[in-house]
Amino acid sequence: MGAGATVTVRGVVSNGPELGAVRFVQDAEAGLALYALPTRVPGYDELRAGGSLQVTGQLKSYNGLLEMAPIATVRKISSGHKVRVLNVPVQDIGSAFVEANEGPCSK
Repeated sequence: MGAGATVTVRGVVSNGPELGAVRFVQDAEAGLALYALPTRVPGYDELRAGGSLQVTGQLKSYNGLLEMAPIATVRKISSGHKVRVLNVPVQDIGSAFVEANEGPCSK
């Protein structure tokens, strides 16, 4: 589905409030940025890395990438899931910004 569609997705959150209003969620296929501005829905601020959730909202295009904004509903399903971390030496940081690492999947 593309920009303008209202969708419901399930996935694992890969960050918490350290990035402000954005949360990233991923499933076995892809990752998606979630933005809960201008109004945050109940449960959004409690989302932390490793939490499984179901979220409903509208897809929009930002710099050629799909994101979800605004968020309509959030439902936490469980917590404690592993989040894959990509460790990259500072001198190699440029090599980390490739399609394969965008919206990384835990497989």
